[in-house]
Amino acid sequence: MMEAPLIELDHATVMRGEQRALDSLSLRVDAHESIAILGANGSGKSTLIKILTRELFPLNDEDRPPLKILGKSRWVTADLHAQLGIVHAELADLLLSIPGMRVRDAILGGLLNRHAIDTDAQPDQPTLARILAVAERVSCVDLLDRPLSELSAGQLRRSLIARAIVHLPRALLLDEPANGLDLQAREELDAILRHLQEQGVGIWLITHHIEEIPEFIERVVVLRQGRLLADGIKSSVLTAAQLSDAFGLEVEVFQKGQRWYASAR
Repeated sequence: MMEAPLIELDHATVMRGEQRALDSLSLRVDAHESIAILGANGSGKSTLIKILTRELFPLNDEDRPPLKILGKSRWVTADLHAQLGIVHAELADLLLSIPGMRVRDAILGGLLNRHAIDTDAQPDQPTLARILAVAERVSCVDLLDRPLSELSAGQLRRSLIARAIVHLPRALLLDEPANGLDLQAREELDAILRHLQEQGVGIWLITHHIEEIPEFIERVVVLRQGRLLADGIKSSVLTAAQLSDAFGLEVEVFQKGQRWYASAR
Protein backbone atom coordinates (compact mmCIF):
# COMPACT_ATOMS: atom_id res chain seq x y z
CA MET A 1 0.00 0.00 0.00
CA MET A 2 1.39 3.40 -1.02
CA GLU A 3 2.14 5.78 1.86
CA ALA A 4 0.06 8.95 1.98
CA PRO A 5 1.87 12.25 1.35
CA LEU A 6 3.25 13.87 4.47
CA ILE A 7 1.63 17.18 3.53
CA GLU A 8 -1.04 17.80 0.92
CA LEU A 9 -2.40 21.30 0.39
CA ASP A 10 -5.34 21.52 -2.00
CA HIS A 11 -6.14 25.13 -2.96
CA ALA A 12 -5.58 26.23 0.65
CA THR A 13 -6.52 29.82 1.43
CA VAL A 14 -5.69 31.53 4.72
CA MET A 15 -7.02 34.97 5.65
CA ARG A 16 -5.11 37.25 8.01
CA GLY A 17 -7.47 40.15 8.52
CA GLU A 18 -8.67 41.08 5.05
CA GLN A 19 -5.49 39.86 3.36
CA ARG A 20 -4.96 36.46 1.75
CA ALA A 21 -1.76 35.21 3.39
CA LEU A 22 -2.08 31.99 1.38
CA ASP A 23 -4.05 32.20 -1.83
CA SER A 24 -5.36 28.89 -3.19
CA LEU A 25 -2.03 27.17 -2.55
CA SER A 26 -1.62 23.56 -3.67
CA LEU A 27 1.46 21.62 -2.62
CA ARG A 28 2.31 17.96 -2.06
CA VAL A 29 5.36 16.75 -0.13
CA ASP A 30 5.94 13.05 0.37
CA ALA A 31 6.99 11.49 3.67
CA HIS A 32 10.76 11.72 4.24
CA GLU A 33 11.18 14.11 1.28
CA SER A 34 13.49 17.11 1.76
CA ILE A 35 12.50 20.51 0.39
CA ALA A 36 13.43 24.19 0.56
CA ILE A 37 10.67 26.81 0.67
CA LEU A 38 11.90 30.17 -0.57
CA GLY A 39 10.31 33.58 -0.70
CA ALA A 40 10.52 37.21 0.35
CA ASN A 41 9.08 38.49 3.61
CA GLY A 42 5.30 38.41 3.28
CA SER A 43 5.32 35.63 0.70
CA GLY A 44 3.39 33.21 2.93
CA LYS A 45 6.23 31.16 4.43
CA SER A 46 5.32 31.89 8.07
CA THR A 47 1.63 31.29 7.37
CA LEU A 48 2.49 27.90 5.91
CA ILE A 49 4.29 26.98 9.15
CA LYS A 50 1.37 28.18 11.26
CA ILE A 51 -1.19 26.02 9.47
CA LEU A 52 1.05 23.01 10.05
CA THR A 53 1.36 23.84 13.76
CA ARG A 54 -2.44 24.43 13.89
CA GLU A 55 -2.02 28.08 14.90
CA LEU A 56 -3.88 29.15 11.75
CA PHE A 57 -6.46 27.30 9.68
CA PRO A 58 -7.30 27.39 5.97
CA LEU A 59 -10.80 28.30 4.91
CA ASN A 60 -12.78 25.09 5.24
CA ASP A 61 -14.28 23.08 2.40
CA GLU A 62 -16.21 20.07 3.67
CA ASP A 63 -16.15 18.37 0.27
CA ARG A 64 -12.41 18.91 -0.31
CA PRO A 65 -10.24 19.43 2.81
CA PRO A 66 -7.59 22.06 2.04
CA LEU A 67 -4.94 20.41 4.25
CA LYS A 68 -4.15 16.77 4.85
CA ILE A 69 -1.22 15.42 6.86
CA LEU A 70 -0.48 11.76 6.17
CA GLY A 71 -3.88 11.49 4.55
CA LYS A 72 -5.81 12.88 7.54
CA SER A 73 -7.48 16.27 7.82
CA ARG A 74 -8.02 16.06 11.61
CA TRP A 75 -5.21 15.63 14.12
CA VAL A 76 -4.64 15.66 17.86
CA THR A 77 -1.84 18.19 18.36
CA ALA A 78 0.36 15.81 20.38
CA ASP A 79 0.06 13.14 17.68
CA LEU A 80 0.92 15.70 15.01
CA HIS A 81 4.10 16.72 16.88
CA ALA A 82 5.20 13.10 16.78
CA GLN A 83 5.14 13.22 12.98
CA LEU A 84 6.36 16.74 12.32
CA GLY A 85 9.13 18.43 14.32
CA ILE A 86 9.26 22.21 14.02
CA VAL A 87 11.95 24.76 14.94
CA HIS A 88 11.11 28.45 14.64
CA ALA A 89 12.12 31.74 16.24
CA GLU A 90 8.91 32.17 18.25
CA LEU A 91 9.54 28.86 20.04
CA ALA A 92 13.12 29.90 20.81
CA ASP A 93 11.95 33.21 22.27
CA LEU A 94 9.32 31.47 24.39
CA LEU A 95 11.74 28.92 25.83
CA LEU A 96 14.38 31.58 26.48
CA SER A 97 11.84 33.55 28.50
CA ILE A 98 11.41 30.69 31.01
CA PRO A 99 13.81 31.20 33.96
CA GLY A 100 16.24 28.35 34.60
CA MET A 101 15.35 26.42 31.45
CA ARG A 102 18.22 24.06 30.59
CA VAL A 103 18.78 22.12 27.39
CA ARG A 104 17.65 18.86 29.03
CA ASP A 105 14.47 20.61 30.24
CA ALA A 106 13.72 21.88 26.74
CA ILE A 107 14.10 18.38 25.28
CA LEU A 108 11.95 16.90 28.05
CA GLY A 109 9.32 19.54 27.31
CA GLY A 110 9.28 18.39 23.71
CA LEU A 111 8.82 14.81 24.84
CA LEU A 112 5.91 15.82 27.08
CA ASN A 113 4.46 18.28 24.53
CA ARG A 114 4.84 21.17 26.98
CA HIS A 115 6.69 24.46 26.95
CA ALA A 116 7.16 24.99 30.69
CA ILE A 117 8.09 22.09 32.95
CA ASP A 118 9.27 21.68 36.52
CA THR A 119 13.02 22.16 36.16
CA ASP A 120 13.54 20.41 39.52
CA ALA A 121 11.76 17.26 38.40
CA GLN A 122 13.84 14.07 38.15
CA PRO A 123 12.91 12.07 35.01
CA ASP A 124 13.12 8.29 35.22
CA GLN A 125 15.99 6.37 33.61
CA PRO A 126 14.20 5.48 30.35
CA THR A 127 13.32 9.15 29.85
CA LEU A 128 16.89 10.25 30.60
CA ALA A 129 18.18 7.66 28.15
CA ARG A 130 15.86 9.02 25.47
CA ILE A 131 17.02 12.59 26.10
CA LEU A 132 20.65 11.47 25.89
CA ALA A 133 20.05 9.53 22.67
CA VAL A 134 18.46 12.46 20.88
CA ALA A 135 21.16 14.83 22.16
CA GLU A 136 23.80 12.53 20.68
CA ARG A 137 22.11 12.71 17.27
CA VAL A 138 22.63 16.47 17.10
CA SER A 139 25.92 16.76 19.00
CA CYS A 140 24.64 18.58 22.08
CA VAL A 141 25.27 16.05 24.87
CA ASP A 142 27.78 18.44 26.42
CA LEU A 143 25.10 21.13 26.58
CA LEU A 144 22.42 19.22 28.49
CA ASP A 145 22.98 20.97 31.81
CA ARG A 146 23.55 24.42 30.30
CA PRO A 147 20.85 27.11 30.57
CA LEU A 148 19.41 28.05 27.19
CA SER A 149 20.17 31.70 27.95
CA GLU A 150 23.92 30.97 28.04
CA LEU A 151 24.14 29.24 24.66
CA SER A 152 25.56 30.60 21.44
CA ALA A 153 23.21 30.86 18.46
CA GLY A 154 24.56 27.61 17.00
CA GLN A 155 24.28 25.73 20.30
CA LEU A 156 20.73 26.95 20.79
CA ARG A 157 19.77 25.83 17.29
CA ARG A 158 21.14 22.33 17.89
CA SER A 159 19.30 22.13 21.21
CA LEU A 160 16.00 23.13 19.59
CA ILE A 161 16.50 20.52 16.89
CA ALA A 162 17.03 17.90 19.61
CA ARG A 163 13.73 18.97 21.16
CA ALA A 164 11.97 18.82 17.79
CA ILE A 165 13.12 15.30 16.92
CA VAL A 166 12.62 13.70 20.35
CA HIS A 167 9.50 11.91 19.03
CA LEU A 168 11.42 10.66 15.96
CA PRO A 169 9.27 12.57 13.47
CA ARG A 170 9.08 11.87 9.76
CA ALA A 171 10.07 15.44 8.93
CA LEU A 172 11.79 18.42 10.54
CA LEU A 173 10.70 21.95 9.60
CA LEU A 174 13.19 24.75 10.21
CA ASP A 175 12.23 28.39 9.79
CA GLU A 176 15.26 30.54 8.88
CA PRO A 177 17.62 28.20 10.81
CA ALA A 178 20.82 29.96 9.74
CA ASN A 179 19.81 33.36 11.15
CA GLY A 180 22.53 34.64 13.47
CA LEU A 181 24.94 31.78 12.74
CA ASP A 182 28.57 32.31 11.81
CA LEU A 183 30.16 30.26 9.03
CA GLN A 184 31.37 27.46 11.31
CA ALA A 185 27.99 27.13 13.04
CA ARG A 186 26.23 27.03 9.67
CA GLU A 187 28.52 24.24 8.45
CA GLU A 188 27.84 22.31 11.67
CA LEU A 189 24.10 22.80 11.17
CA ASP A 190 24.31 21.56 7.58
CA ALA A 191 26.20 18.45 8.73
CA ILE A 192 23.54 17.67 11.35
CA LEU A 193 20.71 18.15 8.87
CA ARG A 194 22.46 15.96 6.31
CA HIS A 195 22.92 13.25 8.93
CA LEU A 196 19.24 13.39 9.87
CA GLN A 197 18.24 13.28 6.22
CA GLU A 198 20.41 10.22 5.66
CA GLN A 199 18.56 8.59 8.58
CA GLY A 200 15.25 9.12 6.80
CA VAL A 201 14.07 12.41 8.31
CA GLY A 202 12.64 14.77 5.71
CA ILE A 203 14.16 18.26 6.03
CA TRP A 204 12.04 21.33 5.29
CA LEU A 205 14.18 24.46 5.13
CA ILE A 206 12.24 27.73 5.04
CA THR A 207 14.34 30.73 4.08
CA HIS A 208 14.70 33.83 1.90
CA HIS A 209 18.45 33.26 1.26
CA ILE A 210 19.25 30.72 -1.46
CA GLU A 211 22.83 30.28 -0.21
CA GLU A 212 21.39 28.67 2.94
CA ILE A 213 19.93 25.75 0.96
CA PRO A 214 22.13 22.68 1.65
CA GLU A 215 23.40 20.73 -1.33
CA PHE A 216 21.40 17.62 -0.33
CA ILE A 217 18.10 19.48 -0.79
CA GLU A 218 17.26 19.35 -4.48
CA ARG A 219 13.59 20.40 -4.56
CA VAL A 220 12.80 24.10 -4.14
CA VAL A 221 9.38 25.74 -3.83
CA VAL A 222 9.12 29.50 -4.36
CA LEU A 223 6.22 31.48 -2.90
CA ARG A 224 5.12 34.99 -3.88
CA GLN A 225 2.25 36.83 -2.19
CA GLY A 226 0.78 33.60 -0.87
CA ARG A 227 0.84 31.83 -4.23
CA LEU A 228 3.05 29.12 -5.69
CA LEU A 229 5.47 30.75 -8.11
CA ALA A 230 7.74 27.78 -8.87
CA ASP A 231 8.29 24.17 -7.77
CA GLY A 232 11.05 21.92 -9.05
CA ILE A 233 14.73 21.05 -8.93
CA LYS A 234 17.23 23.78 -8.09
CA SER A 235 18.57 24.21 -11.61
CA SER A 236 15.10 24.91 -12.99
CA VAL A 237 13.81 27.05 -10.11
CA LEU A 238 16.80 29.16 -9.03
CA THR A 239 16.90 31.31 -12.15
CA ALA A 240 17.39 35.05 -12.39
CA ALA A 241 13.96 35.53 -13.96
CA GLN A 242 12.03 33.61 -11.32
CA LEU A 243 13.91 35.01 -8.34
CA SER A 244 13.59 38.54 -9.71
CA ASP A 245 9.84 37.94 -9.84
CA ALA A 246 9.82 36.43 -6.32
CA PHE A 247 11.78 39.24 -4.67
CA GLY A 248 10.56 42.18 -6.75
CA LEU A 249 13.95 43.39 -8.00
CA GLU A 250 16.51 42.45 -10.63
CA VAL A 251 18.50 39.50 -9.30
CA GLU A 252 21.64 37.79 -10.57
CA VAL A 253 22.04 34.09 -9.75
CA PHE A 254 25.24 32.07 -9.79
CA GLN A 255 26.53 28.74 -8.52
CA LYS A 256 29.82 28.09 -6.73
CA GLY A 257 30.54 24.48 -5.91
CA GLN A 258 27.33 22.98 -4.53
CA ARG A 259 25.96 26.32 -3.32
CA TRP A 260 23.70 28.74 -5.14
CA TYR A 261 23.89 32.50 -4.58
CA ALA A 262 21.84 35.54 -5.51
CA SER A 263 22.63 39.23 -5.51
CA ALA A 264 20.81 42.35 -6.64
CA ARG A 265 21.95 43.68 -9.99
